[in-house]
Amino acid sequence: MLSEKLKKLRKSKGITQKQLADETGLSVSMISKIEEGHKTGSDETLQTLANYFNLTLDELRVDKLDVEIEKRKEYVVDELLKRLVQKGLITNTQNIDSDLQKLITYTIKETLNKIIEEEKIKKEQ
Repeated sequence: MLSEKLKKLRKSKGITQKQLADETGLSVSMISKIEEGHKTGSDETLQTLANYFNLTLDELRVDKLDVEIEKRKEYVVDELLKRLVQKGLITNTQNIDSDLQKLITYTIKETLNKIIEEEKIKKEQ
């Protein structure tokens, strides 16, 4: 998430929100709200932050871990659908109604999201 990434970047430089604000011309309030996840910031604000940290706008917005998690989710969904076919619960993924396939995929992804969030909470405790 952008909020976590910004906080990590700032802390890796060993600076406070005020120092980041002073060096970028942004307000402390805006930086705080982005780090807390209350605001995402305009493209201009994010570009200012990306420039400060020598990143592209996409690099600032997208966390490599998030990309890896999405790839793993896709793999898990594909594997589960294959197993449903192997067990005979469905005959073929190509024969599934597209709405049903979307529902299955959505349900699996949401379940994975919940598991990931629970794991994050456990690690924080």
